[in-house]
Amino acid sequence: MKRLLLRAIALQRQRQKLAPSTVKQYCSRLRGLREILNLKPKQANGQKLLKRYLKLRHHLLLFLDNETVPLTNNSSEQALR
Repeated sequence: MKRLLLRAIALQRQRQKLAPSTVKQYCSRLRGLREILNLKPKQANGQKLLKRYLKLRHHLLLFLDNETVPLTNNSSEQALR
């Protein structure tokens, strides 16, 4: 899952340099990797993490569909300080 998120972030950062068709292809591939969420971890920590990801799954890669959505919530956290 970590690898999936890191790839999605890298794609978003390079988005302006890539052809729209290339971005679309990468996004499609990344969405296909959501199959990771079908894995059944045996460890309790893995099960908890999977449960959290399943709750958020529709929002995990939202920044790929909507360029106005930031990659991180750093600005929100800074605003709270």
